[in-house]
Amino acid sequence: MPNCEDALRRIHARGAISVLVTGGFKALADRVQRQLRIHHSFAACEYFFDGKTGLIESYNLLPTDEEGKADFMRLMCREYGVQPGRCAFVGDGMNDVHLARQVGFLRRVESK
Repeated sequence: MPNCEDALRRIHARGAISVLVTGGFKALADRVQRQLRIHHSFAACEYFFDGKTGLIESYNLLPTDEEGKADFMRLMCREYGVQPGRCAFVGDGMNDVHLARQVGFLRRVESK
């Protein structure tokens, strides 16, 4: 998203903790986490491949969609001793609505 790096830099400068919760792939979430210096990331799909055959050896699936996103937010709130009403949220899809309703600050921004 345009300007997300600058927005996260400003958020972090104020001492906020950033958390990425996505229904996507863990490898992509890890890359975004490193690139944007996000403190924590949770993703739905994590695959482990056999080094010789290249086939999937094992996987982890986490419930990071719909209500599962709110579960991870509550986990982070407990970890940091913060009430959900003191959290801000940015989302980009209908699967984010449940989490958006759990936080204290919500602003809808249309992407172009």
